[in-house]
Amino acid sequence: IASAQIDAWIAALFFPLARILGFVAAAPLWSTAVIPLRTRLILGIAITLAIAPALPPVPTAPPASLGGLWIMF
Repeated sequence: IASAQIDAWIAALFFPLARILGFVAAAPLWSTAVIPLRTRLILGIAITLAIAPALPPVPTAPPASLGGLWIMF
């Protein structure tokens, strides 16, 4: 496995994961203290893995670069 492939896999999952975890943290139903943090994290990962194949191609910026961080925000 080449470094470019690993970067592509991370970008394909990390960018949607960051946005979905932000949604889970801000959504009134999921942001209550009654639901444990681990449960919210697993929910975010499950949603990301479920919808990642249906998302359009991600930009080619490496996730750890300044451009990658800019895309995430």
